[in-house]
Amino acid sequence: MLNHLRFSWQLVPYIILLAGLLVWWGAVALAPEPHEKVSNTLQEESRKIEQRLQEITNVLQHHADQPFSYLPKKLPYPYYIYTSEQPWFWSDYHLLPSYSLLKSGLPVQFLNMPDGQFLAYQREVVLASKSYNIFMLLPLQSTLFEAYAGQRYNPEIFSSASFSLSATKAEGFSPVYLQSVDEPLFWLALSPGYARGYENLLELAAWFVLLGFLGVAVVFWREAYHYAGVEKKKFLVYAALFLVVRVLMLAPDLPHRIYPLSIFNPQYYASSSLNPSLADFLLNVLFLLGVLLLVWPYRKFIVLKLEDWAGLRFFNLIAVVWVLLGLLLHYYLMRLLFYHAQFSLDITQNIEPSLLKILAWGVVAIVSVLFFLFTHPAMSWLRSSRFRQKDILQIGVLLLLWCLVLVWISPVSLFLLPALVFYGFLYRQLTRRSPAPKLNYTLFIYLFGAAIICALSASLALHSQRKTSLLAEKERLASQVLTERDLVGEYLLHEAALNIQNDPYIVNRFLSPLFSKEGIEQKIRRQYLSRYFDKYEIAIRLFGLGGYPLSNQYTASYFTLEQQAMEQGESTGLEGLYRFSGEGVGDYSYKKFVPVYFQQSAIGYVLMESRLKRYQPRTVYPELFTSQQLTEPLFERSNYAVFVNGRLRFDAGEFDYLHLFPDDLLEDEQLYQEGVFTQDYHHYALRGEDNRVVVVSSPAQPFSIIYANFSFLLLFLLFLITLYVIGYLLIKRLSVRYLNFTTKIQLYLNFAIFLPLLIITVSTLSLISQSYRKETEQQFFDTAESISRGMSDLLQDYQQGYIDREMLGTNLDRISRYTETDIHLFDTQGILQATSQPAIYQKNYLAPVINPYAQAEIVEQHHRQTILTETVGRLQYRSAYVAVRSNSSGELLGIVSVPFFDSGYVLQRQLSAIFSNIVSIFATLFLVFLLLLYVFSKELTAPLRYIADRLRLISLTGKNEPLSWPTEDEIGLLVREYNHMLLNLQASKEALSRSEKESAWREMAKQVAHEIKNPLTPMRLSLQHLNRRLQPSLEEAEKDRVNRSFQSILDQIDTLSDIATSFSAFAKMPAPRQESFDVAAVLSRVVRLYTSDQHYQLEVAIPDGTWLVQGDEQMMQRTFNNLILNGIQAVPSDRQPQLEISLEEKEIHKVLIKIKDNGTGIAETIRHKVFVPNFSTKNSGSGLGLAIAKRGIEHAGGRIWFESNSEQYAMEGAHSRDEAGTTFFIELPLVN
Repeated sequence: MLNHLRFSWQLVPYIILLAGLLVWWGAVALAPEPHEKVSNTLQEESRKIEQRLQEITNVLQHHADQPFSYLPKKLPYPYYIYTSEQPWFWSDYHLLPSYSLLKSGLPVQFLNMPDGQFLAYQREVVLASKSYNIFMLLPLQSTLFEAYAGQRYNPEIFSSASFSLSATKAEGFSPVYLQSVDEPLFWLALSPGYARGYENLLELAAWFVLLGFLGVAVVFWREAYHYAGVEKKKFLVYAALFLVVRVLMLAPDLPHRIYPLSIFNPQYYASSSLNPSLADFLLNVLFLLGVLLLVWPYRKFIVLKLEDWAGLRFFNLIAVVWVLLGLLLHYYLMRLLFYHAQFSLDITQNIEPSLLKILAWGVVAIVSVLFFLFTHPAMSWLRSSRFRQKDILQIGVLLLLWCLVLVWISPVSLFLLPALVFYGFLYRQLTRRSPAPKLNYTLFIYLFGAAIICALSASLALHSQRKTSLLAEKERLASQVLTERDLVGEYLLHEAALNIQNDPYIVNRFLSPLFSKEGIEQKIRRQYLSRYFDKYEIAIRLFGLGGYPLSNQYTASYFTLEQQAMEQGESTGLEGLYRFSGEGVGDYSYKKFVPVYFQQSAIGYVLMESRLKRYQPRTVYPELFTSQQLTEPLFERSNYAVFVNGRLRFDAGEFDYLHLFPDDLLEDEQLYQEGVFTQDYHHYALRGEDNRVVVVSSPAQPFSIIYANFSFLLLFLLFLITLYVIGYLLIKRLSVRYLNFTTKIQLYLNFAIFLPLLIITVSTLSLISQSYRKETEQQFFDTAESISRGMSDLLQDYQQGYIDREMLGTNLDRISRYTETDIHLFDTQGILQATSQPAIYQKNYLAPVINPYAQAEIVEQHHRQTILTETVGRLQYRSAYVAVRSNSSGELLGIVSVPFFDSGYVLQRQLSAIFSNIVSIFATLFLVFLLLLYVFSKELTAPLRYIADRLRLISLTGKNEPLSWPTEDEIGLLVREYNHMLLNLQASKEALSRSEKESAWREMAKQVAHEIKNPLTPMRLSLQHLNRRLQPSLEEAEKDRVNRSFQSILDQIDTLSDIATSFSAFAKMPAPRQESFDVAAVLSRVVRLYTSDQHYQLEVAIPDGTWLVQGDEQMMQRTFNNLILNGIQAVPSDRQPQLEISLEEKEIHKVLIKIKDNGTGIAETIRHKVFVPNFSTKNSGSGLGLAIAKRGIEHAGGRIWFESNSEQYAMEGAHSRDEAGTTFFIELPLVN
């Protein structure tokens, strides 16, 4: 049954894999044709849009007075409402198409706009004689999707970006229809690479194939592990199949080929064909770990074979090389991970978690396990090996050579070697008395040592990657500064000029005097100036026939400007393109003169001016205008200078090159290779033409950065080790009691580190983040309020016609530069009036309208200010909106928008710094506690070991010495309990001795009674018979003498019979009974037996009342009788016996009975024998009375003792002989 079940579970991975392949086939084969699928999807989306338009109409009918407050704004697709051909409402602030473009006689139309291709759905509603035109756009391809999905196409309609759209019929294009429209909406052409099939099913199939392959690999691995060391052939077959599974995944690029899962996306990580993605890297190290685990059972065999091959003398060197190779492998894999990751794993830069980072840390954990398992056999060998002086010398030479290798790889990796040597020494010292590390403190130290090595290796690899990245960034900046030319930009400007000259639209606009020329500028910006020019400020001037400007803003003619460019500018070698240098380095511009011809005659002229932008650090939009999207502006964190012939020409940044940069440093070749460190800065230089040198500087990376990453990695690995120990205990069903004392302390120390770390980290980061957001919001509210007050009079003058829009924009630019912020100014209708970043709107990143939520809150709901989260492309930021009111009347004039970063570089830098400090502190505490625990573990456990040794010496026969401890701590409590235990043990030994003696006496009494009684009866009969036979033959005088002799013998026989009877009674005495009785009444009855005799005197003091005790009443009565009788018999015949008998309550719930005589007392030498059976000071009696009495009293829970003064003691002490005598005390517990 179990085999059948096991076989069934082995089939599950194959079933999952087969299901994934079938789903893949079905999702592609059974899916409709792509054109049909697009049409069906469009039909469904059109139906949903019609429903939404109806919902919008219903809301509009009831809330036309406050549209921005009540109309839905979070719909999947944007929609717009126009009245009188002017925008009245918009749900999206990124796009605002013109009314002329939207309005048509069709309910649905295809729009080809600069922002993409759309389907426009329209509906007209008339309310209170006012017409409202509602338009909803269905994006087919648009920049609206880039911020969310990273692509331009609509994923709800298309499967991939491999398609083209056309508004007119073209070759290779197929028409796309809607049921409600007779004419084709648009024409569609699908490329060969277009993804076919159902996306949801393809994604499901990709996951099934991934899980299936992994499951099959696990099955093969388990079979190979099962046959390891048993059947070699089957082991090799299954091990090969295990590796073949991974090959089958890599060769056809599965599962990425089925569906582009994000974790298999090479955009985020790709190092080689073996590691095309981060998930593939993770799978590769997992399979490598599986191979290592398959070889693990053969580790001793491999070690022995290598020992036989190399010999015992050289195997020590092989083991050292083995460990060093393991360390090098770990360092190489870490560099491979960090160098090719397109995201930062440095916690000092960014701590924002993501799925990719989790996978990367998973790779770090698995590679660390690989290092531990790979080096463990060699470490075990080195632990038990004996090193001669020659071996140590050879190992030293080997380590020296290895240092050279590490210097060649990365000088900073030299830190690994002393750490590894210390790790090996520590492991050797800890386990020299133990055959192998078990689940104890030694194993903890061993694992922690490996974690420290792996964390150090990974942190050094990360440091090396950061250093290389920073060096490449400096080289790029230096090259840009040196060149001061943009060759790519020059080429693109020239290509744009050629396209402008051949554009029919532009030619027709120049030809016709009736057409507006504004469309020419818009056409050039949107179609011919690509996003490459976003990093430039672009100005376009238009000139008519004769070169006269078409705008009143310019006075100089086209030819005048061209002549000035020839004289002042630098020719680029391209016709009509001139370059101009500014005052500073990196400050340059271009002018491109473009004549427009019709039939070889100039009909107009275009001048395109481009100047490289320089941004303020606090601006929100630099990422949109740079060719490289950086998390931190390069110019903000870099300092650079230009030297010509060894003299400083220009510098920028905080570093004082004039006074702090040594002049002779320019002669150092190291400066031009890897850079040099001086004045806590790292400097890198690049040579250019004409003896020009650009030096780029940045603050040197402090040691705290390496230590912070090391601390994080160490705590991460220690957390995994703690989870492993807990999991091991749970799987083995062991409790914490299985661990020794030191291991428990270490385990609890781990919890004491990780729990506060988690709580403090979360609370601190949350507090810092909230505090920073509040401070930033308040700061920008204050800035926006200040701007609002400054713009109030200007906006009022503009609205009253005192100043024009150009003057308004000039003043806004001035305020923007002064406050170092971006400013957008809107009127009360939400239309843009002026902005400090016109390129944002010219490039259609944003529509020239306000965020509808801000319009609702400030205009309709009359709020003073608000903050909203907004996006431009993939950039997310926050904007503060503040009402601009008249200083005199308080009337709302407009709205000021100030965008700023909310979770940008500054916040990430603060959070990273806080987190780095926290993990560094906790890692330091852990290392210190670990060291202290190692140092003081012997001191902590020494008392326990001492007590354990003494416990092992405890015996019932020998003498047990008590312990002494000077402090009143837990150990002192344990010592006191130990000493108390010794006292109890001694009492138990004495009780046991008495019990053994009593048992021996009982056995002896039984034997004596038997041996004595048996001959006594025949002796009595024989003597009586002999007496009768002798009587007739004796004379009268002799008869009396003979009778007295026989009678004397018979009396002695009776005495022996009485003794035998007493022994028999002692041996057969039953166990005392347990019953409640009045001890005072029993004592009184016994006393009354002796009160009638005049030969002795009794003084009795028994109080009235009931004194209940628990015991044997008959035995207690016999005890009192024996004690009184013994007291009478102890008095010599020359004086009258006097006895004092009393009963009193001694303590709570206890009664004390005293029986005192005036006899001769008990001699000092025999007092210890008083309660011993068969001991008596009298000439008659068995000597068992007091032994029986003691037994009965102790059975009742009481105790008996005596105090005695002998006559000899009284005489020696010059006391009266009347003071001699003995007092017996009986103490019994009372019954409640």
